[in-house]
This record gives sequence, structure tokens and C-alpha cells, in this order.
Amino acid sequence: MARMEKYEELKISNQFMFRKVMESNQELCKEMLETIFSKKIERIEYLETEKDMSIRLDDGAYKVFINTKGSVGEITPGLKSLLDFFDGNDPSDDLTRRLEAAVDRARNNKEWRADYMVLNAMRMDDKAEGKAEGKAEGKAEGIAKEKRERIIYALSRGKTVEQIIDFTGYSREEIERVKDEM
Repeated sequence: MARMEKYEELKISNQFMFRKVMESNQELCKEMLETIFSKKIERIEYLETEKDMSIRLDDGAYKVFINTKGSVGEITPGLKSLLDFFDGNDPSDDLTRRLEAAVDRARNNKEWRADYMVLNAMRMDDKAEGKAEGKAEGKAEGIAKEKRERIIYALSRGKTVEQIIDFTGYSREEIERVKDEM
């Protein structure tokens, strides 16, 4: 399982940190978007991300996927600085310095730290639950495979369906299904 990032080490590239910084400072968010799009932004509406984490691409909202490693086309110096900052480099202009300061303030927010810990505890619970479900499914599949192999073995040795039922307790339907598949 991947190691949970320490809250005090989170960077702007962390989804939780990015969301908190952008939601807490609309002007900074607006300036960042204007740098990305190279145009003035009239207004920003924040979505309720906690309620629905799915990404619906046909809902009328604009979604931006940024590849900091991209190499197509030319970009402005401000966007280059922003992408470098998203990629983990030190801030190199006024916008990225203000973003870094906002991240520093966020790292000191005790309420957000608690939110982050709860979120990660929930993720760990989900992973553990998924792992347990996977083990149970694998076990069930293994039992079914073993049962099938026993039926095939008994049939290949000339045992009748009734003899297999008496010996194993398997249902007639299970045995007939395997017999038909042979």
C-alpha cells in the first residue's frame, strides 16, 4: 500500500491541498486560471466535490487536465513558471510565490489537517475492505475450481452422477453442468 503523504509535506500538486488552496482564495484561483488560459476569467463556481468524485465530461462545466511534462506548442513564461511549480520546482514568479505562501498557510490549518487525516483513514478503510472482498472472491473462485476438478476427475474414472453426489454432496446441477462442459 502506498505511503500516506504527511500533511506538512503536501505540495500544490496534491489533490487535497490544491482544492483547499483554490477554494480558500478565489482571487488566487482566478489568477492561476487566467495564467493557464491566457484570458480574463469573469467568475468561478466551485463544485461540491465531496458529494460526487466522478468526472462527468458532459455536464456543461469546464475541466482542465494539465500535463506538466507536455511539449506541444509554445507557452507563456508565466504558464511555464506555474507548470514548473506544479511539477515540484521552487516558485519563480509572483504568482507561484503567492501559491507557495498559500500552501504554507494551509499546512498550518489544524482543521484541514484533521480533514486530511479523516480522508486518508477512509481511503485506508476502503482499501482494506476491497482487499478483503478480493480475498473472499478469490477463495470462492478457488473452491469452485477445485470442485470442478474433482467432478472431472470422478467422471473420468467412470463414476456416475449419483456416485459423485453420494460421495461429495455436490448438487446434481453442478455435476451435470461440468459433465456438459467436458
